[in-house]
Amino acid sequence: MSWFRSILLALTCVLLPTLVVDAADNAWSTEAFMNRKTDWDQMIGATIRIEGRVSLSGGGQLRLSKCEVPVHVSDANIRSLQGKKAVEITGRLVKENGKLFLDADRIQVIQTDLEQYESRFAKLRNPKAAEWYALGDWASERSRFYDDAELLKKARTAFDRGITVEWRAMDADDAAARFQLADKVSKYKLSEARRTELIHEGNRILWDQAAKSTDQQVWGKLAAKLAQDYPVCTQPMAAFPDDLKERYEKEPLLVYRDSPPEVRQQLQRLFYASVLLKTILHDAAKDGSNAEMIVKRLEQQVPEAISLAGQYRDLRMKWRLEQATTATRPEIELLAADFRARQQPDQAKLAVTRWLQARESGSRQEGPAGLLQLAEEHLSLAQDERKAVTLLAEANKLDPMIIEVTDKLRSLGYANAGGTWIKSKGDSPDLTPLANSIESGSVAVGMTAALARKFVNPNSLSRVFTKLGIAEVWACGAPGTSRVIIRLQGSDDANLRVIDIRNER
Repeated sequence: MSWFRSILLALTCVLLPTLVVDAADNAWSTEAFMNRKTDWDQMIGATIRIEGRVSLSGGGQLRLSKCEVPVHVSDANIRSLQGKKAVEITGRLVKENGKLFLDADRIQVIQTDLEQYESRFAKLRNPKAAEWYALGDWASERSRFYDDAELLKKARTAFDRGITVEWRAMDADDAAARFQLADKVSKYKLSEARRTELIHEGNRILWDQAAKSTDQQVWGKLAAKLAQDYPVCTQPMAAFPDDLKERYEKEPLLVYRDSPPEVRQQLQRLFYASVLLKTILHDAAKDGSNAEMIVKRLEQQVPEAISLAGQYRDLRMKWRLEQATTATRPEIELLAADFRARQQPDQAKLAVTRWLQARESGSRQEGPAGLLQLAEEHLSLAQDERKAVTLLAEANKLDPMIIEVTDKLRSLGYANAGGTWIKSKGDSPDLTPLANSIESGSVAVGMTAALARKFVNPNSLSRVFTKLGIAEVWACGAPGTSRVIIRLQGSDDANLRVIDIRNER
């Protein structure tokens, strides 16, 4: 083993001067000394310098905080250290009875960490960000080793100064730099409010850039990024605060910067929703043809946009009304029902009217069958008996042999009087108004005899003179068949008017 000892001795001779030189040139921190614990045996007899915090002293011995090796000092030095907190010790590392200690030759009082921090802080004039970060790194490392909360605060102050210097030097449109700076805020464990503020600034820059871009996909990418940056922004609110929304849209950076955390969450949702609206409304057709799809997306993604969704519902109904002439019957029935559900009966009526009018020309081309079908639709959709009777009468004139037409007229209370269909009082207590009767070509109570003769040609007529004037009875139809009896009365021929219409079976 002699050869091994020779090699070990040679290595010791080489390494020991190196260790001594390191210690002599610069005082080791207590942490650095403790980190070289594996080298202590090789350092025995070497002169070293260690700086650190005084933990306790007395009885010819001094202890440095966080250091396992005690320091042997003279009583005079012990007395000179009363009340001192930081020292630099020069001495030899000694081992006796298997125990290490530092035999101090010289002890010098030095600045405490806080004093060193303030001194270094005061020397910085127009410092660069890197200088602030260097000071912060030094203070942070010292605070970590000594569990020094006060020094940690100082470190964070330095880091914060560095962040500010970097932020002020940034280009106004550099979003990436702000996101990188936000990462530094996290790295240095600074204020979460500061981090989110930087992220918000970066995202507002992306908003401005997206607004200038022709690529609409940028809005979707921004929405995804916001959802990642602010997880709470995907949660809808009961409603958008109108005042906050208005202020934020005018000055987003200022309002966000001045808002407390709970309000910032609302602003994050407002921001996210505004981006979603860009993606939704970009796909909206101007004529409202896809407004139903837009409403669904609004309800799912931005339910707070109640007013906007209502506008698109209105636009959708307007578009459906414009398409009424080409709709199917089920579609027009649904449209009318939707208008009535919205308390818009006039619009429901207009939709049905447009649909019926669009079919009138085609129905006439189909002849009596088409007119019969159109009459049925006027009755069922528009409850328009007058128009239905007009169409049925027209169909009857085209082909009097179609029993479905005559049956429908009779079911409505009308009788054929010499080729004219007249509504009788016996079948319905409500006589057709005079104006409607004239328009539809039928006789009604109140008509003059001259006007009634334009609509009917009685098969028989009887006339008597009374004290009140003239009374006539017209019988329309052959005896023994279903006839219409029309009674007229007046003071003279000029004032002779219809006073009663009845069916006689």
